[in-house]
Amino acid sequence: MGGSSAAGASMGGSSSAGASMGGGSSAGAGGAAAGSGGGSAGPTLPPITNYADKGPFSTKVEANVGPGGKYTVFRPEPLGQNAFLHAPIIFGPGIGQAVTVHTTMLTNFASHGFVVVGTPVLNGGPGDAANLKSLQDGLDWIVQQNSAAGIYQGKLWIDHVVSMGFSVGGTSAVQLGGDPHVFTVVSIHGHNATAALHGPMLQTTGTLDTRGMPLQQQTYDASQVQTFLATLVGANHPYIEKDGGGQERPAIVAWLRYWVYGDAGAKPYFYGDACTLCVTPWEKPQRKNWK
Repeated sequence: MGGSSAAGASMGGSSSAGASMGGGSSAGAGGAAAGSGGGSAGPTLPPITNYADKGPFSTKVEANVGPGGKYTVFRPEPLGQNAFLHAPIIFGPGIGQAVTVHTTMLTNFASHGFVVVGTPVLNGGPGDAANLKSLQDGLDWIVQQNSAAGIYQGKLWIDHVVSMGFSVGGTSAVQLGGDPHVFTVVSIHGHNATAALHGPMLQTTGTLDTRGMPLQQQTYDASQVQTFLATLVGANHPYIEKDGGGQERPAIVAWLRYWVYGDAGAKPYFYGDACTLCVTPWEKPQRKNWK
C-alpha cells in the first residue's frame, strides 16, 4: 500500500512571487460547506500559469513536533506575511511509510501557502481506527496552535483544513472529512471509505492501480458531495512516491488553490468537457454532484 522509496526531484521551477498575497480577516473556528471556488472571501494567492511550479512562499520542514513529538510539519517560512492565513493540510502516508517519502510533494504544497502536518507511520490496514486517530490528533493539534502562543497564533485558516492522504492515509483522510474544520478532502490512491462529508472531494487513481482503482470507485459511488475521480493513464499504486508526485501533484495543487484560495486560474483543471483532468494523460473523468 505505501512503499518506501524516497521522494524524487521537484517538477518545474519556481514561479514568480511578484504579486502580494492577500490577507484574510480572521481565522474562524467553525466548519463550512464548500462553496464555489474562486468566489469565497479570504486570503488570495498570486496567479500562476504552471501548477507544477513552486508557489510564492519559502518553506521549512520541522521534524519531531506535534502530539508526542512524532509529527513532521512542512510549512511556509515566515508565516503570516501581510496577514495571510495558512490553511492546514493533514496528511497521512501509506502503510508502514514515513511521511518524508513525500517530502518533495508536501514541501511544494507548503510553497503555495499551506501548513502540512504529516502523521507518524500508519501501521494499520485500510480503515484502521489507529490510522484515523493519528490524522485526528494532528488536526486537533494544529487547530489548537492557532489560539496558543507561538509561531502559528492567529495565522491559520482553521475552518479551511484539507484532509489528505495516500493509500491507507487516503482512506483515513476521507473518514476525517466529516470533522467540522475540514473544508475539502483529497484521497490519493485511497481505499473505500465513507463519512459525513460537507465539502468537495478529489480522488486520484491510475489505470495500473489494480489494487486501489476499484476501491476508489466505491468511495466515489458512495459520496454525497461534489466529487471528482481522476484517473491517470499508466499510474500504479505507488506512483506518487516518485518524481515528487508526478503528474498528480499539479492536479492536487490546482484543486487546493481553486477550492481553498479561490484561484480562478485553476478552474480549467476540473470544469468543462476538455478540462485538464479530462484529456491525456488523464482519462475517463468522473464528476458527481457537480456545480
